[in-house]
Amino acid sequence: MKIAAVLLNWKRPDNLRQVIAALREQTVPIEIVLWHNGSSDEIEGADWVIRSDRNAGCLARWHVAALTGADYVFCLDDDLIPARADIIEQCAQRSRQEGDNRIIGRSGRTIGPAPRYYRMGKSIGTSAAEDRYADIIKGRFMFVPRRLLAQVPLGFLDYEGRGDDIWISLHTAQTRNHHLLPGFVAGAFRELPDLDVGLTQQKGHFIKRDRVVSSMFAANQVAWMRPKLRTRLVDRLLRWGR
Repeated sequence: MKIAAVLLNWKRPDNLRQVIAALREQTVPIEIVLWHNGSSDEIEGADWVIRSDRNAGCLARWHVAALTGADYVFCLDDDLIPARADIIEQCAQRSRQEGDNRIIGRSGRTIGPAPRYYRMGKSIGTSAAEDRYADIIKGRFMFVPRRLLAQVPLGFLDYEGRGDDIWISLHTAQTRNHHLLPGFVAGAFRELPDLDVGLTQQKGHFIKRDRVVSSMFAANQVAWMRPKLRTRLVDRLLRWGR
């Protein structure tokens, strides 16, 4: 079993040093890939370092993930750090139990009604008392069987530096609430300083996430969207846009 982590460096190098150190303490070996998103920082400890002379957004990590050759890949934002040494091993074991058919995460969201699909949805966190399920696993931590990436076109129109987690989640979901927030993930990570550089701080962030969901529904890229329902929603979107 081979597991790879793909990390992005953007204005939080001290956080990343802590994240890399914590990943080296995990109970399973992890290949650490570090993509420098238009940054010249020097950060030790990664196995594969890629330097981009411009910020390519978050989608770049999935292009790299597909190239790792690992059985499982995961992304971890640089303001989040494992608080337990066995959490990645637990994710791999649970993924195998699920037939490597779901994305595992620590936070997610359901799809809401049109036209504000993302904003009208419901945020879901983990609970130690139960497993929970979501349509979208948020990109702060996504543990993905690499075989699922074969179902995903790793590029999409109107990509504005965000929405890669929506893109990956909805392309790999066979039913509503397909992806998993297992109870054992509750409390398994702790926050690091945000430093006010996260995408959620930027104007229009959630509007842009609405657009990603809308475009996928309109293009019939979500397997569980029934054709009649899709037609009705597209008609509603067209009326809304007039």
